[in-house]
Amino acid sequence: MGVQYAAAHSKDPDTKRAAKSQISSPARESLNARLSWQKLMLVLACNFSPGDLVATLTYRDGDLPRTRENADKRLTAFLRRLRSARKQTGEALRYIRVTEGYHSGGRLHHHLIINSTGDDYQVIKGLWERNGDNVEFQPLGTDGYSQWAQYLTKEPRTLGRRHVGDRTWRTSLHMRKPVIYYDYVHDTDHLQPPAGAHVLDRTECQNCYGRFVSITALSELSDSEN
Repeated sequence: MGVQYAAAHSKDPDTKRAAKSQISSPARESLNARLSWQKLMLVLACNFSPGDLVATLTYRDGDLPRTRENADKRLTAFLRRLRSARKQTGEALRYIRVTEGYHSGGRLHHHLIINSTGDDYQVIKGLWERNGDNVEFQPLGTDGYSQWAQYLTKEPRTLGRRHVGDRTWRTSLHMRKPVIYYDYVHDTDHLQPPAGAHVLDRTECQNCYGRFVSITALSELSDSEN
């Protein structure tokens, strides 16, 4: 993902500064709106392919946890069993986990992003059956990285964190970390996606004093979002 915009300077005349603010203000709004979920989006793009899975795990009435902490413990136990099952077949386990409980009638449930091995459905359902009979699956590529990142962070973004320092999503160990670059560029430079990348989203506005460009693209070579 790349963002470029013309920033106002203290030496600019008032007219020019006002015109540049018409560019920089929407740019900052776009960046602020993304900050709450873009880190998750980048982590997803660095570690998962469109063919990987989104799994939603729900509880049957008789096994519904009373607290979020209890639900998290059950999910940890499930992931431990899944890791053990993967180990027996020589497959690694990568995941992102989210526990929710404010929507869906207030019922606690979990969302997982899991790397696919091609034989996951029955294994995951079998390991989860002590908690519930319903597991829903979707390919990650159905809605894309940014849409899933926004969906999985919807509760803290709309309702706020439950307490200071609360982790809204967690990952397995040894996940690749996205690399973020910041730099000043000349007003005449034009932001472009990497060669061969597929553009997922592009936002642009311009006036006589500057322009704002935001590009999100998927690299076909590295299978990561830039």
